[in-house]
Amino acid sequence: MEPAEERTLATARRLSAKLWAEKWEQEVEVLGLSDENLHKFRWQSWWCIEALWAMEDPRSMEFAGIEKKLEMKVGDAKLLGIVDRYHHDENGKIVIGDYKTGKKPRAKYEEEKRFQLTVYVDLIQSTLDESVSAAELLYLKEGVRWTIHPTEEDVLKMREVVMNVWSEIKTGCATGTFEARPTILCDWCNYKSFCPAHER
Repeated sequence: MEPAEERTLATARRLSAKLWAEKWEQEVEVLGLSDENLHKFRWQSWWCIEALWAMEDPRSMEFAGIEKKLEMKVGDAKLLGIVDRYHHDENGKIVIGDYKTGKKPRAKYEEEKRFQLTVYVDLIQSTLDESVSAAELLYLKEGVRWTIHPTEEDVLKMREVVMNVWSEIKTGCATGTFEARPTILCDWCNYKSFCPAHER
């Protein structure tokens, strides 16, 4: 992490160019983008960085953890999460931050995001033995911050869902039967063409 005084857009621009030349240009080649789309891709990526600076001043942020890998068990289900960042608030409690490059979801899809953040909350509190006061999603495409203040009830509900899903997975593995549950996300699934739920 750069020293606080160096966390400027100019520094970000320099580091972005360096990382692009050293790694990401070669990584992106596999996408087969045209020159026009590659140019657009780079600009959209940079706009996300600019949006972060519009949302907060990185020079004032001191993180206790960045891309922290955490593991825990809920019943006999093993959970693994990589928390983008977390810092301590003025009361010494943790604030979790997770970056998103997509658009902020409509209200009916917020519960899914709340669930993800609650998993991170439980991971932090269970493995680091610290209290979490808030968890937030930072939507870099729009420069929007979405914050929740998780409760013990939220964590208990999340654990119940995890244990139920894990039980269903184990049953599916034992019987070889997995029920298809079509959603709008099926349109982006590589298996849709031969999924029984979409057979005509």
